[in-house]
Amino acid sequence: MRNIIIGILLTALLLITAASAAPGDEDEELAVAGIGEFGGSSVAPMCTTYTYPFDIKCDTNHVCITVYGKGSITAYSASGTLLNTVSFNRGGEACITSPAATPIARIVVSSDSSTRPRNLKDNCGTNKWFPINCETNTVCIEVRGSGSILAYDTNGNIIDSQQFTNCQRYTNVCVTSDNAPIARIKVVGASATRNLTYECNPVTPDPDPTPEIPEFPTIALPMAAILGLAFVFMRRKN
Repeated sequence: MRNIIIGILLTALLLITAASAAPGDEDEELAVAGIGEFGGSSVAPMCTTYTYPFDIKCDTNHVCITVYGKGSITAYSASGTLLNTVSFNRGGEACITSPAATPIARIVVSSDSSTRPRNLKDNCGTNKWFPINCETNTVCIEVRGSGSILAYDTNGNIIDSQQFTNCQRYTNVCVTSDNAPIARIKVVGASATRNLTYECNPVTPDPDPTPEIPEFPTIALPMAAILGLAFVFMRRKN
């Protein structure tokens, strides 16, 4: 009888140990494979909308672009404020204008056509914006001609500027900020630009996360099994 009890307790201990293993691996593999909750492959929706964002690299209130299909164009300011939305019902050139004095910093074309819009006309001329995709305090760009480079922070404040004059060949010009990171630069008057370069600031790692505390059954059940085995062995010894 004691051997049977010992065998049952050992079996329960093995089952509990297996159940305490990290769950979810199989579910994650199924999700990666695209298998739904009730089995079978995931089905794409019947109606599809394609979204195409375009950054505007100058101060302008009027932007045109060649579009396809049916959809809409939405204009945003540099801070992300919605400025205007226009709809189009067929392919061709579509334009959008900012009703306020705020320049258009980005447009988003939403269309039922998978053909990407083209021929963006932003009237930028020689004034161009260049967004910076990470936190950095120094940005350089090669320019020709005469003009200036302005550096802006995330609030739109000018934090540095550099001028260049009669650059017959491409010349590397840099702007630097001692405090706030540079969010974007504006090149004014250059006849040509190329090779925007910057080095991202190192990212400070997050502090060690709080250690995960095991759930009560994960600890209590194996302990109960061990105490039961100890009790049986003590009885047997006595």
